[in-house]
Amino acid sequence: MTERDAMAEAVRRARSVRGTTAPNPPVGAVLMRGDLVLGGGATHPVGGPHAEVVALAEARAAGHDPRGATMVVTLEPCCHHGRTPPCTDALLAAGVARVIAGAVDPFPRVAGRGLARLREAGVDVVVVDDAAAAALIAPFAKVLATGLPQLECAGNDPEHSYDAVIVDVARPAMAMTLAVRAPPGPAPSAREVWWSDEPEEVLLRRLAAAGRHRVLLDVADLTPWASWLAPATSRDRRPR
Repeated sequence: MTERDAMAEAVRRARSVRGTTAPNPPVGAVLMRGDLVLGGGATHPVGGPHAEVVALAEARAAGHDPRGATMVVTLEPCCHHGRTPPCTDALLAAGVARVIAGAVDPFPRVAGRGLARLREAGVDVVVVDDAAAAALIAPFAKVLATGLPQLECAGNDPEHSYDAVIVDVARPAMAMTLAVRAPPGPAPSAREVWWSDEPEEVLLRRLAAAGRHRVLLDVADLTPWASWLAPATSRDRRPR
């Protein structure tokens, strides 16, 4: 497997957990040596291990020593203590020699610091600015920049992997349908259905504050939401 292929596999793994990791963004990782894949993983629901730690654990479980290996990850490894220890510490303790990141983390407590920490410790660090990796964190980045979630319309994502679904108050039957068709995953209950008659901005900011970065809008009338969607969306239901 080439490094480009490894990044594509890391993106695939991250996509498989979209809608389950809030308030964290979905992240995927692949640990490799040469063209051999040693392990891989994706971020678990909040409080669980991040993708890099999962990949290291999978490699060790298969009998592989991660020392000198390359970690390919869709997002810059974190370097701060939150609900879990820093991924940079795990990578350094494991002796990983090279890290290839698909995007820099926009979270202010990271924002390049994770990459700098690894470089200072002698790890070869490469940021490839992968478009697919950037797309994975776009909703997370939007919340950080604006305090608003990425609002999308029905039909954009065939997997229906959203953090929350907004439905009309008068359509509870549709809400049940959406809840049932949510994709399987480590924590399917993380995909919430929200009914509300609050003003649109109030509801959107409440969703963002609750860590719901990617939100499906499935309502009969898009007109009240026009200012929160790109002009093309209100006409032809394409996402922002």
